[in-house]
Amino acid sequence: MKLLHGEQYLKLNKGRFPNSATVQNSVKLVEVLDKGKTAAVTFKVITKDKSTGEQLCENQSTIILRGSGGFGGKKSGSGKLFLSVRRDH
Repeated sequence: MKLLHGEQYLKLNKGRFPNSATVQNSVKLVEVLDKGKTAAVTFKVITKDKSTGEQLCENQSTIILRGSGGFGGKKSGSGKLFLSVRRDH
């Protein structure tokens, strides 16, 4: 099996990220897709300031697992991204 980085999106919820904080991450599996010879795994991570509970950022990532497909799962996803993406920068 070979793991490849597929894509990643990061949304900062404040204008500035704190330069010092104790944070807590929660991870949620979004979907696992069977792409034939590969599998695509998408998950999201919510990062919060542990002391205030304030959400600092949201991160969505997709990894590709070569050699791990063919398990009979969904072939395509919902088409909805967890984060809205601006590609003008």
